[in-house]
Amino acid sequence: MALGAASMSWNLNTWRSRLRLASALVLLSFVICHLTAHSFLLISFERADAALDLLMTP
Repeated sequence: MALGAASMSWNLNTWRSRLRLASALVLLSFVICHLTAHSFLLISFERADAALDLLMTP
């Protein structure tokens, strides 16, 4: 019985760590796209508009 509880605890920890990794990767991709869009705004509005179309595709 203790073996089943340990196995379930490990399974929950595995899911929790994978969920944290997935959410961190989503947040990182948002930050990269956001800062890229801001950097294009420093160049010109036309390039920022073109970059926005490209960045919003995914």
